[in-house]
Amino acid sequence: MTDGQGILDQLDSNPELYDGITHMIHVALEDNMHADPETFVLAKASIKLAHLETYAGSSDLEEFEVFIAGILRWLKMNSLLGLTSTDMQVSYLGTHLTSEAQE
Repeated sequence: MTDGQGILDQLDSNPELYDGITHMIHVALEDNMHADPETFVLAKASIKLAHLETYAGSSDLEEFEVFIAGILRWLKMNSLLGLTSTDMQVSYLGTHLTSEAQE
């Protein structure tokens, strides 16, 4: 990393930030585990939601947290947080990582 302290270093020195991010992810997944993209109303109406900005691996923890919250929100709005959508979740996340974040 070229822009200072890395995210892992920040999480080691401030574990409540890690707890907040992991809690946000667990709540989103648990609340939507039975979501079925086949029954998603917006998809049936052919409404497409705007995609997120990419994440390049910045060491700014707040930027990372905003990115994760955006990914979760987009997946939820597209009914893709369910147990049957794991492959799509990973694929979508992968298309929004650039630079160091892809490594």
